[in-house]
Amino acid sequence: MPLSAFWLDRRTKDQKAAATRLQAYNDLTKRLANLVDNLSSQGVDATELSKAQNQFITDINTYLNDAENYKAAMDDAITIDCKGDPAGFKASVLDARTWRAKLGPDVAQIKKDQTPLAKALSEDQD
Repeated sequence: MPLSAFWLDRRTKDQKAAATRLQAYNDLTKRLANLVDNLSSQGVDATELSKAQNQFITDINTYLNDAENYKAAMDDAITIDCKGDPAGFKASVLDARTWRAKLGPDVAQIKKDQTPLAKALSEDQD
């Protein structure tokens, strides 16, 4: 498989995975918002749940923003003529590496904030 075909195949797989992840995050945020609204309408103090929800959504949005920047940097690296513009290619690859390095901590933060969210959910269910 030629290198360009490899990158195009990788980009297609990455786009599908990103779309699936985005849909899952959107569904989750809608469900959380509905839960907070329902609890509040029933007179339940959902303040802690709302705070945890807001932090979780902020973390998700940070991840999605960084993932989009990573995708843009990868798209740049893929389209640059590495022989004709080696400096531009190197800059694009370095930019992509910088954005990719942010994704791991973003995911770790989302996972970390699942604990207070789960705790707030369990407290509001009692």
